[in-house]
Amino acid sequence: MSDVTAGTAWTVEHLEPADPRVLDLVDQHLPTLDGRSPRTMREPELWDLLQGRSVLRCGSAVAVAGTEPIGSRAAQHHRVHLDVSETCTPEQWAAAFNLVANSLRFTCPVRKVSVLVDDASPAAAGGCAILGLVNEGFMRAARFVNGQRRDIVQYSTPEETP
Repeated sequence: MSDVTAGTAWTVEHLEPADPRVLDLVDQHLPTLDGRSPRTMREPELWDLLQGRSVLRCGSAVAVAGTEPIGSRAAQHHRVHLDVSETCTPEQWAAAFNLVANSLRFTCPVRKVSVLVDDASPAAAGGCAILGLVNEGFMRAARFVNGQRRDIVQYSTPEETP
């Protein structure tokens, strides 16, 4: 389960939810994360995106991912926020969305996961956000720039093998 969307490669660093650097990094578009080199994203680390918030980087693009479980344990859903900087290309944000969506599959079967990513708290002034839905093994994503929907992408996830 590797990310091959347009050959993009994201790196990630995990931060505590209350850490002010989470949004500061997006606002400031820092070339490094607090002077440290972010770890290269690897397949086993996708699951870690569920733990609190993460800052993802791809070139000059920055994304902040955060998740929280909602609903009862029997009908577990995850609310996901994924805010991206305005320097993020359509290929880059699609890859970031793919990483977050795939990470959910590590802890919950696709058919039990619904993900809504909204622009309730935009990452940076003039930036864009992603709206997506993951359900029944199908993902849908759209980029919003200045309130207008653009760059719609639709693709399916592989079925779980027994």
